[in-house]
Amino acid sequence: MFELDIETDRVSLKGLDSLTGDARFACAIALTKTAKLAKADVKDAMTRVFDRPTPFTLNSVYAKPARKNDLVAGVFFRDTATKGTPASKYIFPEVYGGGRRLKRSERSLQAAGKMPGGMFSTPGPGAELDRYGNVNRGQIVKLLSYLKASNDPTQNRNPEGRQRGKRKSEHYFAILKATGPLTPGVFKRVGDKGRGFVKVLNYTDSPSYSKRLPFAEIVGATVDREFLDQFDMAFASVVSHAKYGKR
Repeated sequence: MFELDIETDRVSLKGLDSLTGDARFACAIALTKTAKLAKADVKDAMTRVFDRPTPFTLNSVYAKPARKNDLVAGVFFRDTATKGTPASKYIFPEVYGGGRRLKRSERSLQAAGKMPGGMFSTPGPGAELDRYGNVNRGQIVKLLSYLKASNDPTQNRNPEGRQRGKRKSEHYFAILKATGPLTPGVFKRVGDKGRGFVKVLNYTDSPSYSKRLPFAEIVGATVDREFLDQFDMAFASVVSHAKYGKR
């Protein structure tokens, strides 16, 4: 009745256009439930493929429901974010391979002239990492503020100015070209009178990723495994409700 077709980034079922009436309604239900199951399978794969993915990353997967007049359901990565980088921008290299896009903090550093164009950042030995292995957002905000690279001008305060409570001010500086023992990156002054320093961010060439998350294949396997059963259950339910006037 249906034919499964898996392309690079699309899974489609041929034969849906010929459906009418109750079968079409049941198909919309089955497609939606199958998409939700595929979403769960993708999230499960992400926990195995990625190193400590954040809740933001895992919750970026969403399922689009199908409708009776539009027999298309989908599983996608969100491409918008109120703060930070949309998940789709850094997950796509893991799906298709290749380089990643700049993070918002990297764009800010480059716009302020504190990071060479064409380079990317990775955590250095002096970075404060969160439990997911990423540089703590608070430290990113502080270094951007100190380097006057924040998108929020109110954050770009005088490094020698106000301090919050009794906390000591943190001093950062950027190195754009290798200078003696210092390689490109962002450093934090430490030790007696700030005479020492630790590297917080490394500046590197564009990282290249191999394909690690076989997104279309995962969704295709779920469709192949689940759709016909979901359709049979949905069709039986639709017919039953129609018979007893509950629809």
